[in-house]
Amino acid sequence: MNPIIKTSVVFQKNAAFTLIELLVVVLIIGILSAAALPQYQRAVAKSRAVQAITLVKSVRDAAEVYYLANGVYPSSLNDIDVGVPPVQDCEWDETVEWRDGRFSLKHIKKPVYFIIASGNMRVSRNLSNVEALRGKIYCWSDSTDGIAVCRTVGNRKIEGVSWSSGGEFWEI
Repeated sequence: MNPIIKTSVVFQKNAAFTLIELLVVVLIIGILSAAALPQYQRAVAKSRAVQAITLVKSVRDAAEVYYLANGVYPSSLNDIDVGVPPVQDCEWDETVEWRDGRFSLKHIKKPVYFIIASGNMRVSRNLSNVEALRGKIYCWSDSTDGIAVCRTVGNRKIEGVSWSSGGEFWEI
């Protein structure tokens, strides 16, 4: 047999990956992405919560300035100097309750949680120990994923406060 033909056949045989090698690489990439995806989702959820916290703090501070100037809390967002910009990806439902300065944003996609500025009073028939929430900004959720977001952005869990539907309150 001609030696030139023999070496070219050997060279072509070693030039490609085997099916097993490709499957091992795909398996490794799958394992790495499965481990990284939950971390990425937590980081996205935390960034959206921080965005809402910043907005709620701005609204709370503007409402307090309005209160100092007028002696009452504003009756709507139009009365204060802060406009509520559209929040990223329409994942927030603006739930405005002006009850002595109370304002909240509800994350409407999963996980569901609330970022709330409590103002002077927090009135609810189903809420115990409202004094623990007075004047605070807090995160509340009753789902496991929502509580995980609140725990991530919160400084400490507010003890002694319960709602009829359960959940956790985390001070921000």
